[in-house]
Order: sequence, then C-alpha cells, then structure tokens
Amino acid sequence: MDGPLPTSISQLTNLEILDLSYSSFAGPIPDTFGDLPKLQLLNLQAANLSGLLPSSLGKLTNLTEIHLGLANFTVAPVPSWFANLTKLQILDLSSSNFTQGPIPDWIRSMPSLHYLDLAVCNMTGTIPDFLGSLGALETLYLNENSLSGSIPESLFLNLTELRNLDLSQNQFTGSIPLSLMELKQLEVMELYSNQLSGELPVTIGNLKSLSQMDVSQNQLTGCVPESIANLTNLSIFHVWQNAFNGSIPSGMAELPELTEFVLFDNRFTGNIPENLGANSKLFRFDVSTNLLSGAVPAHLCDGQQLNQLIFFENMFSGVIPDVYGNCSSLSRVRFERNQLSGPIPDGLWGAPKMQILTVNNNFFNGSIAASSIGFASQLATLDISSNGFTGPLPQEIGKLGLMQKLVASDNKLSGFIPPEISNLSHLNGLDLSQNSFTGLIPATLGNCTQLSTLNLSTNLLFGEIPSEFGELSSLTVLDLSHNTLSGDVPAALSSLPLENLDLSYNNLSGVLPAGLLDVANVKGNPDLCEEGSGSGDSTTCAGGGSSLQPAAATSSSRSSNGGGGAPMVSVVVGAFVAATIILVVGSCWFYRRYKTFQEERCKGLGTSWRLTSFHKMVVRDYEIAEFCNDPDNVIGSGGSGKVYKAVLGNGQAVAVKKLGWGESKPAGDHAAVHDHGFKAEVIILDCRRHAGAQLIFSSKLFLGLHSSSSLLQQNLILDAQSQLLLPSMHAKFDGYTTACEL
Repeated sequence: MDGPLPTSISQLTNLEILDLSYSSFAGPIPDTFGDLPKLQLLNLQAANLSGLLPSSLGKLTNLTEIHLGLANFTVAPVPSWFANLTKLQILDLSSSNFTQGPIPDWIRSMPSLHYLDLAVCNMTGTIPDFLGSLGALETLYLNENSLSGSIPESLFLNLTELRNLDLSQNQFTGSIPLSLMELKQLEVMELYSNQLSGELPVTIGNLKSLSQMDVSQNQLTGCVPESIANLTNLSIFHVWQNAFNGSIPSGMAELPELTEFVLFDNRFTGNIPENLGANSKLFRFDVSTNLLSGAVPAHLCDGQQLNQLIFFENMFSGVIPDVYGNCSSLSRVRFERNQLSGPIPDGLWGAPKMQILTVNNNFFNGSIAASSIGFASQLATLDISSNGFTGPLPQEIGKLGLMQKLVASDNKLSGFIPPEISNLSHLNGLDLSQNSFTGLIPATLGNCTQLSTLNLSTNLLFGEIPSEFGELSSLTVLDLSHNTLSGDVPAALSSLPLENLDLSYNNLSGVLPAGLLDVANVKGNPDLCEEGSGSGDSTTCAGGGSSLQPAAATSSSRSSNGGGGAPMVSVVVGAFVAATIILVVGSCWFYRRYKTFQEERCKGLGTSWRLTSFHKMVVRDYEIAEFCNDPDNVIGSGGSGKVYKAVLGNGQAVAVKKLGWGESKPAGDHAAVHDHGFKAEVIILDCRRHAGAQLIFSSKLFLGLHSSSSLLQQNLILDAQSQLLLPSMHAKFDGYTTACEL
C-alpha cells in the first residue's frame, strides 16, 4: 500500500496496535492520529512518511510502545509532547532527524521504561543523572551521538535489570565506572570508539552474564584482568586499538562460548595460551600488531568454524601446525612479518573458502603445493613475498579465477612463468620479481587487461617484450629490469597510462618510442636509442655508443676564419705570408677545440642517460590507512590536519597528512565552516608540479604522496566525495586503487 494516510483512521476508536513500519505510505502523519484513545503500540519505523511529528500524538496517553526510528521526518528539536506519554515501556527514536541537543529531560517522567533507544539522534552534552533512576531499564542505546564527559559512576547504581548497554561512538572520557561491573544481568557492553582511559576494572569477572564485550578504539592501558576467565558466557571479546600490555590471561582458553577473539593494535607480550580454541568454536581470531611471540597454537580451529586467522606483525616463530591444512572454514589467513619458518601446510594452499592468504616477510620454505592450490577457487589475494620458497609457480594457479593480487617476489622460485596466468581475468597486481624465473615472458599476459602493476624484474627472462602488452589498458607500473631481454621496445606501450616503466639492464636495442621518454628508465641498454628531439630525424644512442645518424660538421664551421673577403688583387709578399700563417694556426686551434667538444659530449652521454625520469614511489592506500587511526603515530599537526608516521610494505617510512574540513559552528540558520587552510592547500597542490609528487586514489580516499630526499615524505588525504575536489582530480578518480601524478 502507498499514498497518503487517511484522516479517517481516527474512526477506529478501539484500535490498540498500529504498525506501519517499512510501509510505502507517503506524506505527513495526520493530526487525527491523536484521536485513537486506546492505542497502545505505534510503529512507524522506517516508514516513508515525512513532515513534522504532529503534537496531537501527545494525546496518546495509553501508549506503552512507540517506534519512530529510521523515518524521513523533518529536522526539528525533540518534541516536548513526549512528556505526556508516561506509560511508555519502549521508546525507540533511533536515527531520527532531530537537531542537536541534550538528552531530553522528560524521560525522567517514564518510570516504566525498560527499552530506550536514542542512537544516532544528534544528542550532545553529558549523560544526565536522571537516567540512573529508571530502575526498570533493560536496554539503553546512546551510541553514535556527540555525548561527552565521563560516564557517571551513579548511572548504574540502580539499573540492576540492565542487559544491553551501547555507549559506543561518542566522545566519553575518563575511566570505566566500577559500578558498571556490578550489573549481574548485563549481556552486551559496547563502549568502543570513545576516549576512555585507565585500566579494565579487576572486578570485570563479576559480569557473569556478559556475552559481548567491545571496548576497542579507546586509550585503555594495563593488563587484561585474570578475572575475565570467570565470564563463562563470553562470546565476543574485542579490545583492539588500545594500549593494553602484558600477557593474555591463560584462563581465556577455558571459555566455552568464545567465538571472536580480537585484540590487534595493542602491546600484548608473551605467548598465546596453548589451549585457546580447544574448548570453543572460534570464528574470528586476530592478534595482529602486538609484541606476541612463541609458537602458533594448534587448537584455534578445533571447532571447525574458524573464518579469520590473523597473526601479522608480531614475533611468532616455529612452523604453522599441519592441522590448519584441514581447516576448510578459513577465508582470511595472515601471517606476514613474523619469524615463522618451514613449509606451508599443503591443505592451506587449497582451502576452498580462502580469500586472502598473506605469509610474506617470514622464513618459510618449500614449494607451492601444485596438488592443492587449484582448489582455492575463492582466493583473491596471495602474497608469499620475502621468504625462501623454491620450485616452480604451478600452472594450476591459472584456475584461481577470482585472483586480484599475486605477489611472490624475493624468493627462490624458478622455471617458466606459466602462461595459464592469463586466465586470471580479474588480476590487477602481479609481482614475480627477484626470483630465478627463466624463458620467455608469456605473450598471453596481455589478456590480463585489469593489470595495473606488473613486476617481473630481477629474473633470468630472455626474448622480446611481448607486443601484446599494448592491450593492458590499465597498466601504470611495468618493471622488466635486470633480465636479459632483447629486441625492440614495442611501440604499443606508448598508448598505455604508464607512470613508471623500468627496462634498465637488459639487452634491448632499436629506438625507444617517443611516447615513453618521460616515464622510462632504460639505463644499461647500450644498443637502445631514443628518437631525437632536435631538428630533422636524427637519433641518439644511449650509453655513449655511436649515433645512428651522426651529425656531420660543416666545412664552413671549420673554415669560417678562412672564408671569403674581397679577392686580393695586389698584396705584398709579407702580408700574404702573415695571412697564411694566421689561417693555418686558427684552423688548427678550431679543429682541436671541436675535437675536445666531441669527446666531452660522448663522455657525457656515457655517464648520464637523458631519458631517466624520476621514479615515483608506488604506494597503495591500504599500506597507509591502518596507520592513520593510531594516535601513537601522530608526529605533528597543522591548521588543516594531523601528520601520521606510516611504514610502507617495503619498509620505507613516510608521513601521511590527513586534511580535515574543520568544525562546523552555528551561525544563525547556517553553519560556518572553518577550513583552516584546507582549500588553499588543495589549490596549491593542484597547480604545482613536482618531480617527486604522486597521487593515490581509492573508492573512499584521495591520497597525495610527496617524495623528497628526507626519510619522511609529506602526504595528504582528502575526501573523495568532497565538492571541493578540483576538476583535474575528479577526472582521474575511477573508484579503483591507481597511482596518478599530481
């Protein structure tokens, strides 16, 4: 049903329940809704209604339940007529279009309230004391507002029936109240994304009914109390992005209901409890970016429900237990940047639900299991770089039709590059550099039209560069350096959006296409020439070799001193002799100067290659985004944003400047936005060209990376959806992660 609501609804004088949630009715709520004296339940959640909430709803004094969330009502202050609804037990105003203001005072007049949802309602100020007097309250949702100050210790003294508490995504400061730890009925405690500090109270073990606990993205410190092992109903344990330290309580291995164990970005030390997972059915396990060490525990997948197994950036050592080769439920496995060794379990290569497998920067060895990897039909990202893997790259890898990123650089792989890689139609990044691959480059790689980065450098490849590479219309980075490639550079490469082309140290010959002059590095190819930029059709060879069409010195330039004047009709013998001597000496001097000039020119060509352009850093947004959420990474600030330290995947340190719009402050009926120099920085960067500047785009972030000779480079982050983005920036934004020059 759709259309406007009929005003005649007031004739239903015995109506007790009116549920129009998720309906297609349009227009305002009729005033006659207030003429339903027996109405007890009114549900307009997510209805398509609009306009102001009519004050006549304040006459519905028998209402015990009202749902107005997720509707399209006109932005206005929270109506005061709610104060008349003293019998309310359920009040759901979540995601309503209220103007900013404090939690309404009239809530104190609803003593029977057991469900209060004011999430995403533009609430400001502090939590009022009167909320603590609602003794029947079982659910309190105040999340995603702009509430600030400390969480009152008095708030929970009388809320003995409270089961669900969500204060997340506000601006609360101070410590977690001790009174909160006395709520015996509490099942859900969501305090994440605030500015809470201090330690977890040791009395947290009193919350015997607690099943979900999330205190992530705060500034909490200290150790996780051993008493947390008393929470036998605990299912979700999230404490990530804090400053916790110490060891993980060993008693957590005994929690029978534990499904999510997430504590990344902290400072935990020591080993993971050996039996963790043996008594529960873990689904998500993430201890990344800590200071943990020891062995990988063998029981995390005992419940055969494990979906995410994430260990990266710690100090784990030893091998990955073979039992994980039988964990068919895994979709994300990340072990990068540890000290692990030995082979990867065969079954892990071919896990049928695997989407991400990254084990780079360890000491793994052995080969890629050809008999298994073809079964990883969901695999999108495989990174095994910087290890000691040997053997060939299996042709079965061509069966992984969803593969987007394949990185196997810095290993000891050998054999031919399998042409079956051309079956990976979604592949956008391929890096096989620093191995011992030999043979020809498969021409069928030209079928991988989504490729934006292709790196085959530092191998033993020979033959010609396939002309089929001209079909890679998305390619921005191509590195074929340090091989033994020969032949011409295909002219078709000139049509690609290349920003970095490295062909150095090969045996290439012929003429480098003019369209590649600004992006190519061809050092170490003595027989490769460039198209001349001067007059005529001359060419000049690189590396100091002979030019294909050497410019001939004109006789007039060498004999200009002996050129014509008027014919001498009568001269004395002495004058003739003197003129002859001057002519001979001048010609010899000129010839010697010309020869010296030619030698210096050839020498200069041998020591500097004019085509070598600057080489921008190749950076992706995912390499730096994780560093911009950690206040410990802040190294400075300016008028328009803070500067964070980030470390790229190659170990290089950069500085990321995150530009902000400033704060909106009320100014009459409008909001005055103070950009603190934001617009000026954008305009300057758009107009300025610098040899070390680079842009990075993604679906949500617009990043500018400025390279310099210092250790830390300047960077900037702008909102890609912003109307302030200049036309040249919008033109390059394509929704994918690509690198563009600023």
